[in-house]
Amino acid sequence: MKFKRKEITRALERIHLSLAGLPITIEEASDPGLRGVPGVVLADRTNTLVILRETGRVMTIPKKKTVLTVRVGSVTFRVQGDYLIGRSGQRLRKKIRKW
Repeated sequence: MKFKRKEITRALERIHLSLAGLPITIEEASDPGLRGVPGVVLADRTNTLVILRETGRVMTIPKKKTVLTVRVGSVTFRVQGDYLIGRSGQRLRKKIRKW
């Protein structure tokens, strides 16, 4: 599937701001029990994400040493949790690398 550059840029900006409300799947984590867990982000905190699983269970997962698959519209990204550490306001000050 081929995406337009504008669509990808918008999706990257959305991730850069906040993950709240986005569907995610935990691909890799320091805790093996978290791998493969899907959910929707309820809160994007400094070092953790609060997610709502399909079962209705609310979980808090660390961002550090975690790799997430995040879906923004029709675009899916694989994101290093270490990149997301910090409040969304702090992430706004970071530059998004041009590609």
